[in-house]
Amino acid sequence: MRSFFPIKALQAIVLAGLATAICQIPAAAANLTWTVNDAAFGHTSGTLSGTFDYDADTQTLGNFNLVTTVTEAGQPSGFTYVTGDTAFAITNSSLDFLTPNGANSAFLLLDFATSLTDAGGTVNLDLSGSEESSTFSSSGYLRGFTSGTVSANGVTPEPGTMALTFGSLAAVVSLVRRRGL
Repeated sequence: MRSFFPIKALQAIVLAGLATAICQIPAAAANLTWTVNDAAFGHTSGTLSGTFDYDADTQTLGNFNLVTTVTEAGQPSGFTYVTGDTAFAITNSSLDFLTPNGANSAFLLLDFATSLTDAGGTVNLDLSGSEESSTFSSSGYLRGFTSGTVSANGVTPEPGTMALTFGSLAAVVSLVRRRGL
């Protein structure tokens, strides 16, 4: 007598569940490279350019290379903020950098309109002009940003994960067709 729910169908379901579970194992931390776009600060015709690596899940800042330029005569020159040479503090909604040059130190605050995530995308700098909005300060000159965004491409699955997912699905479909389940 044939049972209402065949054992082979149960085996196929268990196999599909295991394949799905294996494919859902998370990859390593998603360290995205964010690029600064069209960032300018007022009063001195200054700009900011560069990149930084950031993992929003662990709030980890990796390599960074950010450069400020000041083009107005008589103003302090720009600064370069690089990994290993710069003190920093981080949250998902702001990055603070300080060059270790003593009296000539420069402070860079990048405050974001929305939090950075591992999904990537484009995020505006906070241009509100408040004390916590994006600013650049050197030698006593405080400059608020007048424009700027940061952008990054989101995490894409590794090719091995995709191959395992589709290979497992194909095996389950093949098993079901062969067994006539």
